[in-house]
Amino acid sequence: MKTRTCVLRGFFCCAVLLMLFARDAQAQGSLGASPSSIAFGNQAAGTTGAPVAVTLTNNDPTNTFTVQNIFSTSGPFSVSGPALPLALAPLQSMTVNVTFTPSGTGPVSGLFGFTTYHGFRISVPLSGAGISGSGPLLSANPATLNFGMASAGAPSLETTNLYNAGTASIAVTSLLFSDPGITVVGMYPGLVLAPGQTATMAALFAPGSDGVTAGTITIGSTASNSPLVLNWSVAQAGGIGAPAVAPTGPPPVDLSWNASTSADVIGYNVYRGLISGGPYFLLTPVPVAATNYVDASVSSSQTFFYVVTSVDAWGDESAYSSEVSATIP
Repeated sequence: MKTRTCVLRGFFCCAVLLMLFARDAQAQGSLGASPSSIAFGNQAAGTTGAPVAVTLTNNDPTNTFTVQNIFSTSGPFSVSGPALPLALAPLQSMTVNVTFTPSGTGPVSGLFGFTTYHGFRISVPLSGAGISGSGPLLSANPATLNFGMASAGAPSLETTNLYNAGTASIAVTSLLFSDPGITVVGMYPGLVLAPGQTATMAALFAPGSDGVTAGTITIGSTASNSPLVLNWSVAQAGGIGAPAVAPTGPPPVDLSWNASTSADVIGYNVYRGLISGGPYFLLTPVPVAATNYVDASVSSSQTFFYVVTSVDAWGDESAYSSEVSATIP
């Protein structure tokens, strides 16, 4: 009898382990973090850069996965997010914010990620560099734009967040493009960023007949580190008459709204949900100054629901705006 009992227990343990291994494999194929890595670029030592939102999505249409905890390396990177454990229902997401505060100069790297209830881990590599400086400082995340494949018949769109990491306001004074095929929205001479404020710049590349595959966007400003040079590249640039190259991902969602009539409003928060009426998840960890936002983190064959709030100088936030939706083909 003892032998039979031991065998039954052993069989039960093996069955449990197999179930856990199967669950981990299922989580590995269903959970995804976006972005999958973060390069903060240069940041003045002793200051904190713009928070970067990382979204963990359960892409499984039927199963729920529980995020048990968030792990991270110590040092200049910090992570904040919702209370855990948190169950992610099918097609549901959670968002955390990651910040970079270098204590000195030089390059640094780190890691953070999510651990599920059964021990499966999703890691997000982190990197950045501390620089010396004071006053207004302009930084970009990402600082390099990869347009993928583009042609005259199928231009490509990328976005970046410009952040005032200093202690004084920054005024944009000029924009220079190395190639006439580049156009931008959300960044223009005369735009002013208060300390800690972020503006989203959308860059569109439509190549001409010269076959250029790399270049720069130079942003002149009153920042102490001006000019800020953003590098861009394209995997394949077809000129006029070249076969159109299909975009590498789903089309982004271009949102715009009317400005608030309140004099003390300093920016807007943009939220996105997967169900009409919410819940909604914050897309802009720092309020955007403009009255438009480009959401490039969408996935195909899905409908997204958006609302906007206004934020005043004291951090008070308005109620949600009316909801709009976008269906991605």
